[in-house]
Amino acid sequence: MEDMLEDTQVVKTDCALCVNCCGINAYVREGKLVKVEGMQEHPINRGGLCPKGEKLVEYVYSPDRLKYPMKKENGNWTRISWDEALDTIAAKITELKEKYGARALAVYCGSVGVEHLEAAFFAQRFRGAYGTPNFLSVESGCFRQRILTRQMTFGRYITEDVEKANCIVLWGHNPDASRWLVADWTREAVKKGAKLIVVDPRRIPLAKEGIHLQLRPGTDCALALGMLNVIISEGLYDKEFVEEWTVGFDKLKEHVKQYSPERVEEITWVPASDIKKCARIFATHKGASIVQGTCSLDRQFNDVQNTRALATLQIVTGNIEVPGGWVANRIIPLTDLRMPVEEKPIGTDEYPLHNELWGRVAAYGHAMVLPDVILSEKPYPIKALIVTAGNPALTMPDSKTYKKALEKLDLVVTIDLFMTETGELSDIVLPACSFLEQTGIGGYPIGLMHGISYMMLRRKIIEPIGESMPDWKIWSELGRKMGYAEYFPWKTDEEMVEHLLEPSKVTMK
Repeated sequence: MEDMLEDTQVVKTDCALCVNCCGINAYVREGKLVKVEGMQEHPINRGGLCPKGEKLVEYVYSPDRLKYPMKKENGNWTRISWDEALDTIAAKITELKEKYGARALAVYCGSVGVEHLEAAFFAQRFRGAYGTPNFLSVESGCFRQRILTRQMTFGRYITEDVEKANCIVLWGHNPDASRWLVADWTREAVKKGAKLIVVDPRRIPLAKEGIHLQLRPGTDCALALGMLNVIISEGLYDKEFVEEWTVGFDKLKEHVKQYSPERVEEITWVPASDIKKCARIFATHKGASIVQGTCSLDRQFNDVQNTRALATLQIVTGNIEVPGGWVANRIIPLTDLRMPVEEKPIGTDEYPLHNELWGRVAAYGHAMVLPDVILSEKPYPIKALIVTAGNPALTMPDSKTYKKALEKLDLVVTIDLFMTETGELSDIVLPACSFLEQTGIGGYPIGLMHGISYMMLRRKIIEPIGESMPDWKIWSELGRKMGYAEYFPWKTDEEMVEHLLEPSKVTMK
């Protein structure tokens, strides 16, 4: 292997296939990526790579990559030039704006700024320049519910300090499969005497290291209320913290009376004795952290209430802003490219907190209501959709209705590396390049997940495949076609990254 890689350059960068942004060593020979391996010194993956990361070479050079702009004509895809694609899109959305107003265009982003920061920032910048309030994202049914719930509860987003915890609760979360650093911290903590509680219908690898509460799927909130019943009725709560920092404790105390361990056992299938035991352990070990799963809890029907219940467990035990509890994490500031739009986006009336807690500039519409708005044209017509870094026809709930709505639109544009289910329903698809084919910012803001705030340079490893472009550049080129050149002055990856870094006082160098 060493002989084979003798003339190979090793470039250190990060992987953007998920929010972890693990460090990788990319081996490049004659301008081609030939191998990847985990970066030993990286704080997140410490040399490891997941199955997706191990297949990066196959991913980048997949024969299924979109290499050129494509236009659907009579049900068939035809290759077109970038100029034709962007001119066609610009002409159509200009026509729709004149006829229906800017709000007739919706922009959907599958990533809102963790692993694909630039894609999200520039999608929002374009929607602001165009004037539509309707920026939507996959967050309508995912991690955003956790963020807004903790904002409601604490005034800001705070996260777990697993590394220093004396009691760790893995609630619907399997870090061995998704967050190795948390798995490492958990095992190290257990070796030092920390208590571990695993709440999961499945027996994950770490379950054997502690107490496993194997609950009935979807009954997480009831289990949390049962634990609160024990903690409050037995006087195990942090009276000083509750008195000084909380409002409404008397109502909570009354509410949880109906959730006795015996009743909760009937709901959750977890023995009442285990509920009592774990509630006592959690309440009596200061420096306790609940590590909350995403798809397991944030994508339930009652996702907001799940997070409220877990946050309340942290609060009544005084495990807020203490080592090992839930703590605030500093996020490194970047230039905010978003532009304010005065009109409120769709979903504001149905889900006011989802919108308001973003703030006026960053306000998001709610993607759950998009199909109904398109199909009913109430409160107003939405006639066009541009999708970047996402696949709502597959990933959003009630995909049949989503597909029906997309088929009704006058224009659907998808920006992606591959022909997705949403792409197939589009009029035009634009080829985005992978993160290995552009320079960007990596790791930001991973503190939302790991309690670590850091940035690293995401280095360009190879030239873009075919005629593919970075997402930020696609939005910029479309903006210039629309006459918004003043809002999109950057011409290179480096110019764009340097601009984003300005508030951080860090340069690319």
